[in-house]
Amino acid sequence: NIKLLIAAADAAASQLACGNPIRVAMDAEWGRGTRPLSLLQLALDAGCREPTVVFLVDLLKPPSEELVSVCRKLLCKELVRQELFSGQHDVLCFSPKNDFDRLVLAGILPKTLSPTSLGWIDLQKIEWGLGPQPGLWKVVQQNLNCHLDKRKQTSDWNRRPLEPEQIEYAALDASCLLRVHSCLQSSEKK
Repeated sequence: NIKLLIAAADAAASQLACGNPIRVAMDAEWGRGTRPLSLLQLALDAGCREPTVVFLVDLLKPPSEELVSVCRKLLCKELVRQELFSGQHDVLCFSPKNDFDRLVLAGILPKTLSPTSLGWIDLQKIEWGLGPQPGLWKVVQQNLNCHLDKRKQTSDWNRRPLEPEQIEYAALDASCLLRVHSCLQSSEKK
């Protein structure tokens, strides 16, 4: 529901304006064929006063201007004008090259940007001691001591309705990035 996403973005903007940090974890799914993107997953941690929420944004139909606007604000760190806030707005991702390219093709992100220029935190590039390009499931296993089932990754993301297992997978694929990032922050403080 777009209204829930807008309300969550507004709550996050309020947290930023008060100097509190927010984190947005992003992932995307696509199917076979010419459609650039089927699903955008956004996990939003707007600080201690707001619960973490996960939005699964269906992109099989062209997105409305309102949807593009709120997604762009979350992903491009544009919730609040820079001079009006002191909170930190992190966007977390894991090996975002293909996701980024498809977000541009779908019209969610402008063509003039790159993941580097946006300052996204690519958690795959962190030195986990698992080799140069570890899979997310390995990072989750090592840091959260959990199994991340990736079998639905290659399922048909263009078919609707999505299967309950696809919905669970999509939500976990984004929300686990918040937990992995928290683990990283905890280890950096030690």
